[in-house]
Parts: sequence; C-alpha cells; structure tokens
Amino acid sequence: MRYPKILSLSVMLVASSVFAGGFVTNTNQSAHYVRGIAREASTEVDAAYTNPAGTAFMKDGLHISINNQSFIQARSIKTEYALFENGKKEYEGDVFEPSMPSLFIVYNRGDLALSGGFYIVGGGGTIDYADGFPSFEASLATLPSLLSSAGVKGYSVDMSLTGTSYVMALQLGASYKLFDRVSVYGGGRFNYSYSNYEGVLKNITLTMADGSTIAAATYFNGASQQYAVAAEATEDPTLKATYEAYAERFAGLAQSTADKELECTQTGYGFTPILGLDFNYKRLNVGIKYEHKTEIDLENDTQKNDFGASLPTFADGYKSRGDLPAYLSVGIRYGFLDNFRATIGYHHFFDSYAHFSNNVQDELDHDENEYLLGMEFDMNDRITFSLGGAYTQIFATDESQNNLMFDMSSYSIGWGAAMRLSEHIRMNFGYFFTVYEDWEKEEENYGGSGLTAVTTYDRMSHGIGLGFDLDI
Repeated sequence: MRYPKILSLSVMLVASSVFAGGFVTNTNQSAHYVRGIAREASTEVDAAYTNPAGTAFMKDGLHISINNQSFIQARSIKTEYALFENGKKEYEGDVFEPSMPSLFIVYNRGDLALSGGFYIVGGGGTIDYADGFPSFEASLATLPSLLSSAGVKGYSVDMSLTGTSYVMALQLGASYKLFDRVSVYGGGRFNYSYSNYEGVLKNITLTMADGSTIAAATYFNGASQQYAVAAEATEDPTLKATYEAYAERFAGLAQSTADKELECTQTGYGFTPILGLDFNYKRLNVGIKYEHKTEIDLENDTQKNDFGASLPTFADGYKSRGDLPAYLSVGIRYGFLDNFRATIGYHHFFDSYAHFSNNVQDELDHDENEYLLGMEFDMNDRITFSLGGAYTQIFATDESQNNLMFDMSSYSIGWGAAMRLSEHIRMNFGYFFTVYEDWEKEEENYGGSGLTAVTTYDRMSHGIGLGFDLDI
C-alpha cells in the first residue's frame, strides 16, 4: 500500500497560500486590498505592508489600521479510474477561515516615518478532506480484482486528513524622505510558522460475494497464518518457500490495512530583510518593495504516528524546510482626475531559489508572476468606491501537482468602498473572489494497478474584508 508515500506530501497541504498572492505567500493583508486589489503604490496606512517606503509621504501623525478578513475555499479533485465505482470519484476539501486579522501602525514626523505591522504572511485557515483523496483510495481499489478468486467483490474505508497552517509575521521598519520626491525604506520581519496535521485511515473492510463483510486486516492476518501453517507442514522446499513468501506478503497487507492515525505539529521561524523605494511627483506615485528570501527550518512535534518508520517525514524531531521566497513588488499609481486614481502592479516570486517541503520548487517550470490593476473613485469627501483585479501566473507542471498540493493560475476580482465615519476614522469593506484554471493530469500505473487515471484539479475562493483606519 502507498499511504506513507502519499501522506509524506501533506506537509504542503496547507503550507501553500489559500488566499491571494504567491505559491506560499499571502499578499492580501488588509480590507484595502480586498476592495481594490492593486495597492503596490499606496501612500495610506496599508502601505506599511504594500509600499513601506511610501509611508514617508503620509501626513504627520499617528496612523493605525485594524483589519479582519474571512475566507472560504473549495477544492475539488475529480479522478477517472476504471477501478473506482462507476469509473470515477470526486473528493472535496473545504477551507474556512473566519478571522485573518492584521494590524498596521505608522508614525510620521517630518521626513521620517516609523512603521510596523502584524499579519498572516503564509498559510491561513484549516483545510479538511473529510473523505480523503483518490490517491489514498487507489491502492485499495485494486483489492477486489486481486482477490476476486477468493470471493472478494468490494471494499469500504473511512479516511480523512485535516491540516492547519499559519505563518505569523511581525514587521518593523523606517522610511526616510531623501528628497521632496524620493523616499527609501529599510526594515525586517520576524516570521513564526505553525502547522498541524491530523490524519485517519481506519475501518478498511472487504465485501464478500455473499454480501458479508470482514475487516481487511483480519482477512489478511488469517491468510498469512494459513500460509505460515502450510509452510510448516510441507517438506517440499519449493512449496515451503512459496508459502512463506505468501505468508509474509499477507502479513504486510494486514499491517497496511490496520487502523492508523497521524497527529503532528511543525514549528519554525525565520527573518526577512525588506527594502523599499518610492517616487512621488504630483499625481504620480511609484512604489517598489523587495523582500529577501526567508529560510525557515521546521521541526516536528509528533503526538501520534501509527505509520511508524514507513513515514519518516513525520517522525518526532524530524526537521525540514518551509521557506518564504524572495518577493519583488512594483506599483504605479496615477491620479487622472482629482477624484479618480488607477494603479497597476506587478509581483514576482523567486520560487526556484527557495526551499519548500518535498523540494516542490524543483518541479515548477518557472518563477511565479502576478499582474494587478485597481481603480478608486471618490464620490464625495466621505465615500470612495474601488474595483480591482489580478491575474496570477503559476508555472506548474504535472510533477508539481498532486492530491495534497495543487495550485493553478487564477483570476481575482475585488470591489468595495471606503467610508469616512468621522474626521479621524475611516471604514474599509469589500468582497473578493478568485477563480482558478482547471488542471488535468494523466497518470499511468495509478495506484500500482497498471491502469491509467485522469485527475482534474479545481479551486474557488471567496472572501470579505472589514477594516478601520484611525488618524491622530
């Protein structure tokens, strides 16, 4: 059975971003983003993350932004495989994140601005595959055909995998206005990574021709004992070797089909140097930010691993890498009218230079790019409407896509508004969704059956954001 190999990939189950942004990096860090998408040239309080050098062009005083985002995401895996019932099965994974908070603070005095923030830079939420995956079930699906002569006609199994992952970030830095039109930023971010995985594989049952059922482990243990007795009884060396081989094989199947549980927590931390540059002239603002690669060493704290030595990546104390890649952000904002502004943005994630779990970076065809566009219209002094979109270009390959980790190019749209509640308080709110391109993958010898399977991967995300900006 191939369960250990399949489960060893689950360290990427939720390490990948479930929100907007890169392969493992979240870039939607405030309600400002949700309502407008392109914020790379911002000179408002959210610039503490999106364009930190731009904070030098904010008004003197203290600026605070408190935000919360709520997201749901549906993941679908449809596999066409001759040994599945009716020749195909669909498995669904659900992500629900009721609270993705962020806090940004900027203090501006003259040419100097100090800024900081707390946010979730990677992962986010809990994903639940309540019925497991097709790759879990593929090996089990071969049992009825392999054991048909013994009267086995079907099987059933209870399996699930749940993963939770967060990379929490604390960022501090300073920007300084070198000239009337140019400012620079230098800062850093501390990142704490936390992931938890819980898997269950149990109640594997064989259905016999007469309709009766028997636990698979019991069936295989019985067969192993019968062959062991036969091996002891015969004096023919050829038969003895054959019976002993069968006894060993069925004993292995009994162990593979016994109930198993997995519970493992991974933690680690890393530091990210961040640099920024901003150019501001009349209606034009250009923001540039570069985040260095963040090396994060993860260590397991394993509470339960019934797979034992066959699943070494979940052994207690096992260490692995879960980096955040270097990231370049460029934005250009221009005010076409006194009450109308537009921003174009570009993100490049240097994925190939990072070290992800299971070396997924080696299987990507190219580094990731993201293209963004946003617009804002001031209806009056109190209300601003905004709309934005993004295209995220993922250079995935069949080798980088599997049941536990799949990411595809996507289109995102967000819209909303900002409403000034008082002289010092402004509310931001918006709705945001992402549609992913389907990915179809053909695999030969699926589940060791010698047969070909075709799997289609799909994802869909929806989110809302609400935030309050305070200017003192």
